[in-house]
Amino acid sequence: MHVIVTCTLLTMEEQAALYAMHNFALAFDVVPLDGGKPVWNVSYPVWQIVGMTGKACGLEWAGDWKRFREVAHFRYTGGVTLAKIREGKRPATRRSRASKHKPKIPLN
Repeated sequence: MHVIVTCTLLTMEEQAALYAMHNFALAFDVVPLDGGKPVWNVSYPVWQIVGMTGKACGLEWAGDWKRFREVAHFRYTGGVTLAKIREGKRPATRRSRASKHKPKIPLN
């Protein structure tokens, strides 16, 4: 499976309209590829694989959200609230966890 990162950083004005974490470099959007072409149809099964892959890496997947579901969106807050992030607090990085974790994801 291959993906393209489609969005990482937004201006404060763009971000204010979306209520996400892009302007703090804690979020990004992706699109999977099939035969080298972007798959924008979110009902395509590869989107579930994309979501499982991101979650296995410790990311929060907006495809699981009940409100404002966005399957292309991932973020990492490490449990830090938006208010604390706005005050300058940043989540701890967890590189060692990701390297130890081997996700069981079908890659057909």
